[in-house]
Order: sequence, then C-alpha cells, then structure tokens
Amino acid sequence: GQYMMDGGHRDDAAITREEEGMPLLARGRGSTTSSVGGGNVSLVDDTAMQRRSITIPAAPRLYSTSSENLHPFGKDEERVESLVTPTPDYYDKWSKQERYNVLLLVGVAALLSPMLGTMYLPALPQIRDDLHTDDEMLALSVSLYTLTVGIMPLLWGPTTDRYGRRGILLISLLIYIICTFLTGFAWNVTFLILMRIIQGVGLSAGGVVGQGSITDIFRPAERGTGTGLLSVSSILGLLIGPLTGGVVAQLIGWRAIFWVASAGGVVVFIAVFFLLPESLNPNGRKRSLNPLRPLLLLLHPAIFVAAGHSGLVFGSMYLIVFNFPLILANDFHFTELQSGLAFLPFGVCALIGTMLGGRSADWGYGKVGSPGRLIGSILGSFLMCGFFIMFGFSANTSPVGLMAATGGIGFCMTFARPGISTFAIDRQPTEPGSVAATVLSLAFGASFVMLTVSPPIIDAVGIEATFVALAVLMALWTIPVMAVMFYYWRFPSEVT
Repeated sequence: GQYMMDGGHRDDAAITREEEGMPLLARGRGSTTSSVGGGNVSLVDDTAMQRRSITIPAAPRLYSTSSENLHPFGKDEERVESLVTPTPDYYDKWSKQERYNVLLLVGVAALLSPMLGTMYLPALPQIRDDLHTDDEMLALSVSLYTLTVGIMPLLWGPTTDRYGRRGILLISLLIYIICTFLTGFAWNVTFLILMRIIQGVGLSAGGVVGQGSITDIFRPAERGTGTGLLSVSSILGLLIGPLTGGVVAQLIGWRAIFWVASAGGVVVFIAVFFLLPESLNPNGRKRSLNPLRPLLLLLHPAIFVAAGHSGLVFGSMYLIVFNFPLILANDFHFTELQSGLAFLPFGVCALIGTMLGGRSADWGYGKVGSPGRLIGSILGSFLMCGFFIMFGFSANTSPVGLMAATGGIGFCMTFARPGISTFAIDRQPTEPGSVAATVLSLAFGASFVMLTVSPPIIDAVGIEATFVALAVLMALWTIPVMAVMFYYWRFPSEVT
C-alpha cells in the first residue's frame, strides 16, 4: 500500500520517525506497527482501496502494542495487525561475543534433555532384564517422559516471558540433578518411570529458555542462524548420549548412566549460575502467567501448522531412536557399545543438517522475508519421506541400510527445524517463550502418542507398512506448510 505519516507521503514501506530516532517498519497489506514515538499513520489499502488511520500513542516502554486478539492474516474487516520486536537499542546492548556466550550457555543446558533421553537407550535390554519388565513398560518410561516435556513448557514459557530466563533455568536444572541421581537407585520399573516423569519437569525448560534467549538478543535476520546453532546442542546430545550410555552400561552398568548424567547437570548448573546473564528485556511488556496462553496461540493458523509439523518431526524422531537399538539388539545381536556407535551416522548427519538449516532459514529471510524461512523446511520434509520408507524396509534386512536411513532422517529433520521454529516466532515475536512452549508442547505430545501407539501398530501391520504410513503423513502435512508459505509470500502481514 501507500503510506502517509503526519501529512507526508512516502511510497516506501518503511517509515522512520526521525524526530524520535526510532524506526517504524510497516510492510504488507494494511499492516503497521508502533514505536516509542507517537503520531498518526494513514494507510491506503491497495486491495480494498480504502483509507484508514491509526493513532499511535507515545509509550515509554521498548515494546509496543501486541497483536493479541487480532486476525492472524490481517483481513480488511479486522483491525490492523501489529507484530513488534524489541527496538534496536536493546539489540545494540549485546555485543556479538556476548550474544554467542549466551547462546553457548543456553545451548549446553538444552543439550541435557536429548542426551539423557538417548543415553539409556542402548541399555534398554539390560534394564529390561535387571528390572524384570518388558518392552511395553520401557516404551512407557520414554513416552511419559516425552509427555511431561511436552506439558511443562506451557508453564515454563509464560513464566520465562514474565520473570526472565536465567532464574527459571537454574530451578529446572536443580530438579533435573536431584531426580536423575535418584533414578540410578531404581528398584523396579515403576520407580524408574516416576523419576523419568520428574526429570521431564526439569529438562523441559531448556528449549524454552534457549529459544526465548535467541529472540531476546538476536535480530530477526540472524535468528535462523541462532536457532540452528542452538539445535546443534540438541544434536550433540543425541550423538553423545548413546555413545556415552553404551560405554558406561557395558563397562559399569545401566545405573551409572544416570549418575554420570547427574554429575554433568551439576557442571552446567555452576556454569549457568556464574556466567549466564539475564537476556529478557526489563522494559518489555509483562506477560500473563496463564499456562493456557501458549495453547491459545494454536488458534493462529500459521503457528498451528508450524507446531504440527514440529510435532510430526519430533514424534518420528523419538519413534526411530527408541526402536533403533531394540532392532539392532534383537535382530542383529548388537551389544550396548555397538548400538551406541550405530547412532553415529544419525548424530553426524543431524549436526550437518542443523548448521545448514539455520543458514538456509536466514537466506530465505533475506530473499523474501519471513515466509522464505520455510523453503528449506519444505525441501527437508519431502526428502525425509524417502528415508522413512528406507528405514522401514531396512529394519529386518540390513543394519548398514538401517544406519544409512537414520543418517538421512537425522539430516532432513534438523535441516527443516530452524526455518519452522523461527517462522512461528515471527508470527508473535513479543512472546518467544510462549511460542516456543507451544511448538515444544505439540512436538513432545506427538512423541508421546507415537511411542504409545506404535508398538501394537508395528506388531499388527509390520514395521515396513508403519513407516510407509509415516512418510505419507509427513508429505500430507507439508502441503499446508507450503500453503502458509505462499500465503504470507503473496500477502505479507507480519512486521519485523
């Protein structure tokens, strides 16, 4: 559209309040935002051919009005959408070195969840025999853990957006340290499951704090790279966990796995306590502590599509990493150490994928704006479908083919993740913790469902048919991701 401010006319979509020294960025069909300065903005909507005016009041805070209760696509009959980000002054407060120091510390904290989640997987046969249980109960220990990790961000997300990142992270680490240490003394599978649930309470804050911190201190054009680098920690956890767990289980026993993990948590706690600064803007708008707020974000179609995609990807990943060591042990007679080493292709390829995925997201953002972040995510999703089918048909025939398939899946999953995550946060940039909580809750909730229902399905139809169905489901869900990308590309309504 054409934009006029205080009687002046500019064709460019960017309007600068020179007297305030703060940028007012408005882009797309009938959309605008406000900064700390006041003024009247008149817009001519090029689709409705109507003139509309908005009064932007002066506001002392560094965050402007939110987009709550506004139509997510900026329709003509609704109020103009206002999506805002912190002012440049707050970004400029953080040097490049400080930003990456924060990223390193929250990344190490976020590493604990995938590391512990996969650390004891090579020892599942040993745990099953020692605790006199079966595969279904072991699957329950994994699925209930993922369910807890999925539910708790609904609390952690709004809490970190209101009270800050650092204190919540320290509390969650303390919970993790105590419960992980006690898990090593489990005398039956019931106690093991209980401790895994409480571990999930502690570990679920890591991803929320990490993504929230990135949004706090990284400019929008850099967030894809920041998210990709944060994802490196998750991949390193998936890589280190099985290797460490396999070695410890074979040399000492499965109980020592949890004691080693608890000791690692102590080291991370000390580092965070002494080195991590608070990244949340102290002058930002104080958010509601309503734990249902992240779920309400699912009413935004774009966030729902992005979160659903993440749920399918996470669920598939947990389904694979749970079944992978059991297949190797039962069908190919791998030891715990061999099973741990067999995770190497998955970890290495996933590490490469997450680094390239972050760069792809920022490249797309630079070319066409926020919708461009999804280009790499869509490509990775379709490639993933082929590797799902390869995994299913290699499960009972070839360990080499199975490891190659897991490597391809690891690459595609992590290549797709940064674009999806940062695109979702672009829709509601003033609540990064709540958006991250929404995505993580749906992701781990889907993981719980898949881990719960997959054993009887595999027994009924076979692993080949199960993974073919998973490939079809992934392809079908990628279609609405493409639709969202093309919609925002054609009718951009976000302000960044």
